[in-house]
Amino acid sequence: MTCFWDGVMTGLVHNRLMDNRMTPADFATHLKRHNCRTDGVTWCSGNAAPERLIQKTLEENEQWIAEYDVGTVSNGLDCGVLNPFLMLVCYLYEVDISHSFQAPTFDPVTRRNIGHTSSMSSYYRSDNSCTTRRMRFSSTVGHFVFKG
Repeated sequence: MTCFWDGVMTGLVHNRLMDNRMTPADFATHLKRHNCRTDGVTWCSGNAAPERLIQKTLEENEQWIAEYDVGTVSNGLDCGVLNPFLMLVCYLYEVDISHSFQAPTFDPVTRRNIGHTSSMSSYYRSDNSCTTRRMRFSSTVGHFVFKG
């Protein structure tokens, strides 16, 4: 299940920021090789004002990517609203990223899925981004997709 990697690569190709399709493992390795602190990227959730992440979070994101096992690429990637790889893609490719996450809602007593979804969204913006470079993604608990 490589939908996260496929979605991000599709977005980069769509924006003409990547001219060849790598395998998901090659792309993850490429990002790990170019891993760095993503200073200059702002993040906001929902309608909140954009904010810079604190240094501790930037360090943890960088460490998380460094420790990521590329051998697990086909096992899927849990992608929450504040994802270190999306921050890094925003930084490296100077692209704005919008990510909408749809989560199931559970009954607090029975812990059963009651079928409604709660929605969270996040937005990443690089200080150097070009306003024409935007990628929109949507994800659920089990799938991640490029939306345009």
